[in-house]
Amino acid sequence: MSGAGQTLYLKLDQNSLVREPAVRLEDVAEAECADAGILRKVKALEIYRFHCGDSRWFTDRNKRNKTAGGGSVNRGTDGGDPGTHSAVSKEKGAKTTEHAKGKGASGKARTGGRVQVISVLDVIEEIHKIYPALEIVSLGAPDFVVRYEPVREKSGAQLAKTAFLCVVLFFGSAFTIMTFIQDVSVGEVFDRFYMRVTGADPMGVTPLEIGFCIGLAFGIIFFYNHIGRKKITDDPTPIQVQMRKYEQDVDNTYIENSGRKGKEIDADN
Repeated sequence: MSGAGQTLYLKLDQNSLVREPAVRLEDVAEAECADAGILRKVKALEIYRFHCGDSRWFTDRNKRNKTAGGGSVNRGTDGGDPGTHSAVSKEKGAKTTEHAKGKGASGKARTGGRVQVISVLDVIEEIHKIYPALEIVSLGAPDFVVRYEPVREKSGAQLAKTAFLCVVLFFGSAFTIMTFIQDVSVGEVFDRFYMRVTGADPMGVTPLEIGFCIGLAFGIIFFYNHIGRKKITDDPTPIQVQMRKYEQDVDNTYIENSGRKGKEIDADN
């Protein structure tokens, strides 16, 4: 079961969404191999496991058996068949992102992380533990993001949240159209709306201006996704996204300038 003479082609998706804490290769990649047995076992390989604070997800891997393609695959590491060995919840080398709740660059995520960045080299390393002589050709992204979102049943709170968002979008769109027609004269729009609803001319500050100020503050907080140093969600903030784009542009500029000046280090140098 060394995989000698066989080639496995991998196409990893750059961003994948999983519903179970155990992430298998078939959840994040497309694979192709002439040997159907190798392909079946590789697809069932568990490459990562999210730990989200539930004790039942911390099952001893030496006692867990999984079925792949009708055969029993032992996930343990206690001297089993090397052809059926796989690393469960391997976190070595997996880069924990800023928005994953981990311990930094060590790659060992704490419980609660819902987003993880994994290198294709880690996946290849796990496959070679099963098939050491298998040739692997990666056709996808060198690093990929895995998001874990468990399936949740619809509840009254979720329906109420959806209805509230629909109302906000409706009135927000109406306000945008009115201000556009009035040449972005927000004060005039508020005055006319107040007079049509109450039948009286506005005197000083009205509830419309107060609500507008409060809504504007909350909108800015939710858009930038953090209050002080505390983030609202695990997603990167718009500032972080723009900073990464800026870093990529700077790196590309260095590379292009070096190429034009003939300062690149290549095989001839």
